[in-house]
Amino acid sequence: QKQREAIHNQYAAEIEAADSSTNQASTDALILDKEAALLEASYAGILGKTIEPVMEPLGMDWRMSIAVITSFAAREVFVGSMSTIYAIDSENAGIGALQDKLAKETNPKTGKPLLNRANSVAILLFFVFAMQCMSTMAIMRRETGGWIWPILQFIVFGGIAYLSGFAAYYILS
Repeated sequence: QKQREAIHNQYAAEIEAADSSTNQASTDALILDKEAALLEASYAGILGKTIEPVMEPLGMDWRMSIAVITSFAAREVFVGSMSTIYAIDSENAGIGALQDKLAKETNPKTGKPLLNRANSVAILLFFVFAMQCMSTMAIMRRETGGWIWPILQFIVFGGIAYLSGFAAYYILS
């Protein structure tokens, strides 16, 4: 809570100063930066940073880790989560704006582009094999009458997904 208040206070003066000028783009950029800082301080940001060491061997940072977690609801949620996480504003909403933003991002740990061929293939392979759908697991639980098969399926397919993404990332990088 204190961290969120500090973020609000930090950006309040800057946004007010930008509002008084005629540069609306500057104000919009500051608001998006503030939202990104608030995300990092949120529970989702904390969770993403917690699992980042697990996802890092696939070339993913904490923000991509959040998108992977949210995609357990449905795979297609990944893109929407990435748009939210990378602060794509509603005027420029769409896959093109997300592609442009990701093309400009760099990994602070490596200095390399955040999205590159190696981690793109790793992400694709991860999603090809991962059991990323809660509704599928719920149906399997209902059909089998227990949790053993859904949990086993989640672990086995998750392991295959992780290992294939890991191999692709290290072969291509």
